[in-house]
Amino acid sequence: MKLIGKLIGKFMLFACCLVTAHAYAKDASELISQSGLWEGVDNKNKYFKLLKRNEDGKQFLYSIRMISGLREIQKIPFNDKDVQCSSSECTIDLPYDKRDRAFRRLILTPHGVSGFHVIEIALDKNKKVITSTTYQLQPQKRQSSALQFLEEFHSRFEEFKKYDNSDEGLWIGTALVNNKYRLLILELYRDKNSRLLEYFNGSNDVLVIEFKPENSEFFNNNIEVIIQDGGELKTLNLYNVNNFKLEGYMLSTIDAELLRNVKIELFKLRLE
Repeated sequence: MKLIGKLIGKFMLFACCLVTAHAYAKDASELISQSGLWEGVDNKNKYFKLLKRNEDGKQFLYSIRMISGLREIQKIPFNDKDVQCSSSECTIDLPYDKRDRAFRRLILTPHGVSGFHVIEIALDKNKKVITSTTYQLQPQKRQSSALQFLEEFHSRFEEFKKYDNSDEGLWIGTALVNNKYRLLILELYRDKNSRLLEYFNGSNDVLVIEFKPENSEFFNNNIEVIIQDGGELKTLNLYNVNNFKLEGYMLSTIDAELLRNVKIELFKLRLE
């Protein structure tokens, strides 16, 4: 009887898992037909991506260049005739873009509850592949993280110009968290408090970490910052590449036990 009871329990758990999986499965054609905004990070090309469908049916793909301080925006419109869907995926063929001298094709499959995994392909006039990249898009119910960043920093861009030839100033790039890329901002100084801002895709939540100059060490091209937050120890280790690129990791530990290991890649804000 005990064995039968265990088998029944396992069967019910298996059936429950099947029902749960089915409940969260999304039909690609149904998802793409909904009005809304999706956002994510193309880490390969360092673009913040937005896919937007308005209630009037107008649709746009935005590619926002990170190194420009998210000010340089490429906006490509498309409509329903450019979209072909099955239950598992949607293909969007974007019109020829004179600036890139390319067509673009997006292949979207449902990811998570209501997001997309995207393969973006650039094609020449003969429809031969030039480049391809992948990224994930999460639904954003409010304003985009890109706009949120601009609202906080745009009015201050001029003050960062004086740091163009140093490791101080505003750095913008990505954090790799659980195999997903997020927008990351580092406001770095040697003689006053600095800040690290991590933006969550699909949310207006921002993780802000402040650290004091006395806890920072600059040695040759290496930067180390130690932040004690209660019982949690955060260590930021970065390598400076010609005052243009920072790369490294942020580690979080409690009692020497690793909680978080985030890969970081940042580029200096360049204003033209």
